[in-house]
Amino acid sequence: MSKYDELFNNLINTGWFKEEEIKPFKTEQVINLIDECKTPKNKNDIFRALINTPFNKVKVVIIGQDPYPNPDFAHGLAFSTDDKKCPGSLKNIYKALNISPSTNNLSKWADNGVLLLNSALTYSETSSLAKRVKIWRPFIDNIIKKILSVTDRKIVFFLWGNDAQKVVFRNLDESNIKGKKLSNETVFAGKNKNILILQSAHPSPLTAYKFLPYAPLQFKTCDEFLAENKINWADL
Repeated sequence: MSKYDELFNNLINTGWFKEEEIKPFKTEQVINLIDECKTPKNKNDIFRALINTPFNKVKVVIIGQDPYPNPDFAHGLAFSTDDKKCPGSLKNIYKALNISPSTNNLSKWADNGVLLLNSALTYSETSSLAKRVKIWRPFIDNIIKKILSVTDRKIVFFLWGNDAQKVVFRNLDESNIKGKKLSNETVFAGKNKNILILQSAHPSPLTAYKFLPYAPLQFKTCDEFLAENKINWADL
């Protein structure tokens, strides 16, 4: 049994990988990132997004960048925190949804089919963001490709900002949309056009003026597309 086998096996149990598929992603570089990981402080939370939202339950995908650097904030779900203080980006997401929940923990969203996935699954002070994103990239790309291959149900991607857009668009096969620049228009992908891609600026306070004019309508579009399978965003 090699290091962190139990951690990776959780991804098999939740349908993200078959046993023979997981080995190529347990590289020395990935293991080193897990070793030096500062956040999430509980290593069992590194794959929490994928464990809380099994592959066959995914309805919505929201892509973040990397875990909060504060160990008391990060717990493995993008934009989510156990802390009582609401981060600026999450505050703007709540504003777009017109909700005022008493918690900043988005676990209920995850449990109900919202994959809150960061493009780098660990934060450390010894590795730059660019390095961590690069090392995690093959793993993240495999996850995105698997979701984009789904044909039996509708799935919505929220791509907030250029970084999130790149994560998805580099894995799209459709030549007519692969090179699209960030825009606020709706894009359909997938064999049956069952994948809806909604793009906007990042909800960060720095770009909220470009996010908030479009986000409320995009959440409504998401709900209409998913119909009876829509997310109850207020249920937190």
